[in-house]
Amino acid sequence: MIGTIRWGLVVAACASGAAACSSANFDVAGDPGADAAADTQTTGDTGTTTDSGGSPEDAGIANEGGALDGGSVDGGSGCVRTDDPAEIWVDAASTVTTPSGSATCPFRHISEAVAYVASLPPKARIIRVRAGTYVEGEAVKIRPQVQLIGEGAASTKITGGGPCGTASSDPLCVVRLEGGGSIEGVAVNGGAPDASKNAIVTYGGPSAPKVTNTQVFGAAGDGQSGVLVTAGAILGPGFESFNNRFGVTIWGSNGVAFAGASNRVENNTAVGIEHQGTGQLSVGNVSVRNNANGGIRAGHLTAIGTGAPAIHQFANTSIKNNGPFGISIGANAGIKIRYCTVTGNQFGIVAVYGASNTLDFGIDGGDPGNNLFGGSTSKNVRGGLCVTPTRNTPVSAVGNKWSKCDPDIKTIGVGLGCESVDGYADIWYRGLSTPNAGNCSVGP
Repeated sequence: MIGTIRWGLVVAACASGAAACSSANFDVAGDPGADAAADTQTTGDTGTTTDSGGSPEDAGIANEGGALDGGSVDGGSGCVRTDDPAEIWVDAASTVTTPSGSATCPFRHISEAVAYVASLPPKARIIRVRAGTYVEGEAVKIRPQVQLIGEGAASTKITGGGPCGTASSDPLCVVRLEGGGSIEGVAVNGGAPDASKNAIVTYGGPSAPKVTNTQVFGAAGDGQSGVLVTAGAILGPGFESFNNRFGVTIWGSNGVAFAGASNRVENNTAVGIEHQGTGQLSVGNVSVRNNANGGIRAGHLTAIGTGAPAIHQFANTSIKNNGPFGISIGANAGIKIRYCTVTGNQFGIVAVYGASNTLDFGIDGGDPGNNLFGGSTSKNVRGGLCVTPTRNTPVSAVGNKWSKCDPDIKTIGVGLGCESVDGYADIWYRGLSTPNAGNCSVGP
C-alpha cells in the first residue's frame, strides 16, 4: 500500500515542491500568455546574437549554464553545456539555434530534453518546462529519478505522443511515467492533435510514480483514460482528470493513493475511477462527480488474484451525481468508508457481499461511518445503499446520515439484483440478515 487513510485526512508518501496550480481552471486551451512572452525575451537576452565569439568567458551565460569549468560551448552560439546538469530547461518560445538545455539556452521540445537526460548517468534530475504548448511527436518518457515540472496546468500544456513502449501491445500515450519519476504543474491533453491517446500511463520502478498539480483530459477513445495505472501511483495533491473516457484506470497488484487536497475526477463519459487490479485503493479528499457510467468501481472482475480481497478505503470524499452508482464494490474487493458524502447518484453504493470480502460502512464500538447518504434536501435517486449478499452475516452501516432515522430498509426479491428495484429506500438488501443501521441521524 502506498498511502494510508486516517479518518479526517489522507496521509500519503507524496511531496510537492512547486506551488499548486489553479485546480478550478478547466480552460486549458489558448495562448501560452504573458509568462511565455516574458520567457522568450529572456531567451533573446542571452547574448546569442551579440556575443560575436561565443566565448566561454561570457560570465552571464556560463553561470546560467551551470559552470565555467567542465562545460563546453556548443556550435559557437555561446551556449554552455555542463557535463552533468541537475536541471534541464525547455522553452517552446526559444530561438536558440544550438541549445544546451541551460536556463538561458533551453531546448524547444520536451522530447529533446528527455533524450538528453537519457544520455546522462542516472541520478536525480529536474526537467523544467516553461509556459507554452508542446506538441510532441512521440511519447514523453519520464524515467526513474526524473521530475518534470511545468509552470502550472494553466500555462504549461503537453499534447501529441505516440506508443508508450516498443511492443505492439503497448498503449498509446502522451506521457509515459515510470516508477520513481514524477510530473508536476502541467496539463496533458490526450485528444490532440490527432488520434486520441491515454494522457498519462504509469509503469513500475523503484517507487511509485507521482502526478501532482496536473490536469489530464481529452483521452476520449474507447477504453482510454486520463491516467492508466499499470504498477501503482500517487495522484495529488492538485490532480484533476476530466473529459476522458475513464478518469483513472488501475491495473496490477500495486496500490494507488490519492494524496493531499484539491483532487478531482469529474465529467468523464464512462467510470470516474475504474479499478481492475488487486492492490489497495486509497481515496481521500477527492471530488468524484458527474461521471456518466458511475463514480468508482472495483472488485467486479473475477480471477484477478488469490487471497483475501483488498479493502479499499474512502475518506472525506464527495461522490455526487454519477450515473448508476457512486461506488460499486464487487465480491472481489472490500470497502471501508468514513466521512464521505454520497448523494445524487442512482444508488449511493452498490455492493456484493461475497464469500470473503469486507463491507464496512460504520461499525459499533466507537467507529461510526459518519457518511451522508441522504437528508432533507438531497439523497440518491433509488437508494443510499444496495447490498446483495452471498452469505448471511449482517452488513454493518452504523452511525450514518439518511433521509430518515430509522432509515427505510426494504428487501429485494430472491435472485434479483439492485437494478430490479422500482422505488426508493435508504437501504435495499437481499439476504436473511437485515443490515445494522443503528446510531443513525437525518442528513441536512
